[in-house]
Amino acid sequence: MNKTTISEIENGHFTGSFDLFEKVLSCVDLQFEVVPKKHTLPQWDEIEFLFKEN
Repeated sequence: MNKTTISEIENGHFTGSFDLFEKVLSCVDLQFEVVPKKHTLPQWDEIEFLFKEN
């Protein structure tokens, strides 16, 4: 695999194929998995911080 491609993956600029991405993951004994997104609501004591005015 080209060093430039690896660098793009590391820096979040990879625009290549998913097949290539899967090969990289496989080389480090990982796999891509899609799971439902978890939505969580803030706790009451966090709300003031989230909407804090500067």
